[in-house]
Amino acid sequence: MFFIPMAGFLIGMVFLYIKRLRFLAAFAFLMPLIGSYAAISGFWGTAIGLEHLGLSERTSGIGALLGFALGGLIGTSAGFILARGMR
Repeated sequence: MFFIPMAGFLIGMVFLYIKRLRFLAAFAFLMPLIGSYAAISGFWGTAIGLEHLGLSERTSGIGALLGFALGGLIGTSAGFILARGMR
């Protein structure tokens, strides 16, 4: 998961130097960064939360994967809205 925000950072820096693509720099930087951190938070938060409720390991695993997907979707959407607001 480290490489996704790093790739977004590098692509965002490259877009800053290309005049025609400069408007995409905020999107290339913020969407993968916020999306990947939200996905990791959703994964661990759901897994630990379901474990504390005393549910089975299988249920916690499925919930963690759903939390990962939902966290990534919410984080990427938040990054898009933030980048659009910065333009």
